[in-house]
Amino acid sequence: MQYRAEIDGLRAVAVLPVILFHGGFSAFSGGFVGVDVFFVISGYLITSIILSELATGTFSLVNFYERRARRILPALFTVMAVCIPIAWYTMLPSDLLDFFQSIMAVSTFWSNVLFWLESDYFGLAAELKPLLHTWSLAVEEQYYVLFPVLLMLTWRWGERRVLWILAVICAASLALAQWGAYHKPMAAFFLLPTRGWELLLGAFAAFHLRRAATAGARAPMHQLLSMAGLVLMAFAIVAYDDTTPFPSLYALVPAVGAVLVILFATEGTLARALLAQRAVVGIGLLSYSAYLWHQPLFAFARRLSDTEPSTALIGFLCLLTFGLAYLSWKFVETPFRSRQRIKGRTVFALAGAAGVAFFSIGMAGHATKGFSDLWLSRQTASVQKTYLLLRERNPHQRAFAAQFDRSLGGECRFEIEEVTPSQALRLRRCFEKFGPGVIILGDSHAENLYSMVAATNVDRPFLVGILKAGCRPHQVEAECNVYESFIEYIQRDGKMFSAVIYEQAGFYLMLDEDRPAQRGSFTRVPLSEAVTGIEPNAEPIRVVREYLQKVSVHVPVLWFGPRLEPHIRTADILEKGCEYDYQFRKNQRETFAALDTAIRDELKGTSGIQFLSQVEAFDFKFPDDFLNCQEVYWRDGDHFTRAGQWRFGQRFNPLQHLPRRPE
Repeated sequence: MQYRAEIDGLRAVAVLPVILFHGGFSAFSGGFVGVDVFFVISGYLITSIILSELATGTFSLVNFYERRARRILPALFTVMAVCIPIAWYTMLPSDLLDFFQSIMAVSTFWSNVLFWLESDYFGLAAELKPLLHTWSLAVEEQYYVLFPVLLMLTWRWGERRVLWILAVICAASLALAQWGAYHKPMAAFFLLPTRGWELLLGAFAAFHLRRAATAGARAPMHQLLSMAGLVLMAFAIVAYDDTTPFPSLYALVPAVGAVLVILFATEGTLARALLAQRAVVGIGLLSYSAYLWHQPLFAFARRLSDTEPSTALIGFLCLLTFGLAYLSWKFVETPFRSRQRIKGRTVFALAGAAGVAFFSIGMAGHATKGFSDLWLSRQTASVQKTYLLLRERNPHQRAFAAQFDRSLGGECRFEIEEVTPSQALRLRRCFEKFGPGVIILGDSHAENLYSMVAATNVDRPFLVGILKAGCRPHQVEAECNVYESFIEYIQRDGKMFSAVIYEQAGFYLMLDEDRPAQRGSFTRVPLSEAVTGIEPNAEPIRVVREYLQKVSVHVPVLWFGPRLEPHIRTADILEKGCEYDYQFRKNQRETFAALDTAIRDELKGTSGIQFLSQVEAFDFKFPDDFLNCQEVYWRDGDHFTRAGQWRFGQRFNPLQHLPRRPE
């Protein structure tokens, strides 16, 4: 096919926002849509080549996958090879386990599935995953396993029928993406069935341009539509953010924008003139390697820094990204694309050998839990002592559900995520047998609370947790609709319960410099420095209050306020040891006390909801309430271990402070 400089320019439009988004530049809050632009470009280019060869009868699956191997694998394997030793020297075993699992997944192009499965509430922070960005490569390669075969099988039916088949698949994929963005957002984001429509949009552009005559350079419609395409992409890049449901119909904006540029940025248009600039084309030529390098650079920089890397450092890493991209483009990508320099059999042999090697390394890392024993052998005596303490006393560091002692359960002492019809019958039988019960409602902090209360109140026969980790009433995700279904249930059977205790993680009710706070808002602050710029967020507090008011119409509610969360990293604990005098950061206690005050203020004049400060109830005294060289009381930055649940449950019993139902 004829070379189009503006397509390389479009690659630059795709890669730059992605890099700047991952770099944390707020002006590019929707920069992740660059991946959608990449999908459209890929669909267009690959389909154009396939159609040309099908038309001449020269298409071969072997040749097709040889081209894909030459294009994708050399630079990818180079970046993976560089990441392995850096990960070895910068990660803890639990993180190395995640990393080596990703090495296995990337080498088999299933990393999108892995990252989807890992995207639970307790997963390693996305910004710390060096190979997270490879999910998009996995989507593409899964697509190209199916797409060429589909075209080969249907080509004899005629182009019109092929287009109808692809149109049905595209529409189904888009509909699934729209549904999934609201009901299964992580699956929709990472998986092929909800991303395939974007590649197919590019394919439709290829079908169209194969048959349509190129319009004249002065065609006003081409000028208008090509510039409209650039505007659509720019709008998505600056207007979208991480709260935008995606990929949904919102994804049509950048995707259609890319299609308009492909179709109408012809010779003589302003859009083509902009995209075909030498510097822009140069960035586009480096775009694949730049995409591969940027995420590992950012991830490792964040791991090596006690605080969020400065803007200057991120800027330097962006420049380094393109420096490394140039080297890998010139000395890795370009040689492997030349059939004269490297024969097809050699490409397949090298790709197979490298793939097996990386998969084997990943499997070894998985089997040895991140080479934990080898990692431990090269640590100091203090680190070894502390690590072994954490591993022995806190074995469930990555899976909170294991913290509940199932021996404390019973016929009417259990946890569920949602009250299904069968569970409603079970609850009614419990009421008939034991009288009114108590419900503990909330996110993973409420899971902690339920385990603590169950352990210290064994005489309570009817105690139920309705718990959904990662979900709170102020979240709009469909996966968190358990709260609405609970309202429906409690309207019918509220009289079967004497009280509902609600708890959730406190940092989700806070703002960090006018943006929703997250764990990193605290962990990025060194232990010796003060917490600043974090304050209560009135909007989610209001939403929770309104929700609990609806519950309180049917059963009294105790809002057990947010706990004082230490947010001390495992890396800091290993560095300082188990004998260190751990304390909350300066102003950290005051920050959570201010949150208590904001909640109390919101509840003024509200009947049916009683507030109880957890900060005051437990009154944590560090370092005694954090860890010592015999016991660990916090599983991570804001959850208790089983020992912590028992320690703090003995100190304060929320069941002794339940509100009374009005007579």
